[in-house]
Parts: sequence; structure tokens; C-alpha cells
Amino acid sequence: MAADSTGGAGSGGTGDTSGGAGSGGTGTGDDSGSGAGSGGTTVWILNPLKIDTIQGLIDLVLNWLLMIAIPLSTIVILYAAILFMVSGGDKGRTKKARDVIKFAVIGIVILLLAKGISYSIMNFLTP
Repeated sequence: MAADSTGGAGSGGTGDTSGGAGSGGTGTGDDSGSGAGSGGTTVWILNPLKIDTIQGLIDLVLNWLLMIAIPLSTIVILYAAILFMVSGGDKGRTKKARDVIKFAVIGIVILLLAKGISYSIMNFLTP
């Protein structure tokens, strides 16, 4: 006497015609308790970045850094200009203002070079 039961993930009945434990799929069980599950659950995880390659990820990170660095460097350069104005001819304060401007410009140049180098590498590696 065989009866169909529902089960899942390869588990069958327990010796009667009730279903096996598990989730997904359907299985057939008989009075002996054996059964085979079929099917299963497929889980899809959506990519929130919408990027499929390492090059795209690097480009996204560099764009994000530039979007933050350009306004930030503008604020830092304005701060250095204020330092120049309030220095009152003090050599220590003017040196500090020059150093702030120098480091802000160096930071911008490094980010722009990183963007250019990443484009060069992507163009070199892409056939």
C-alpha cells in the first residue's frame, strides 16, 4: 500500500503516509518510510551596486571619493585663505596656510591621477 506524501529536501515519510520533514519540493513516501525529495528553494540575492566587474567597482569607488574630495578640498583651501588673511604677517602662520594649500592640492592631484591610472589600466586590459 503506497500513498503520496509531501516532503522536501530529500526527506521522506516516517513509516506512515504522512509527509517528511523539510521544506521545498514534493516527495513521495510509502509505508516503509523511504522517500525522495525533488525541487528545492533557490535564493537570489540582488546586487545593490549594479556592478558586475572589478573595474566597475574601482570606478564607482573613485567617483565616490572624487565627489567627496572636491568639495572638501574647496573648504580646506578656503580655510587656508582665511589663515593667510588673519596671519598678520606672522611667518609661522603663513607657512601653515601654505602647507594646508599644498596638501589640499596634492590630495586632489593624487585622486585625479588614481582616476586616470584606473582608466589606463582598464583600457590596457580590455581587448
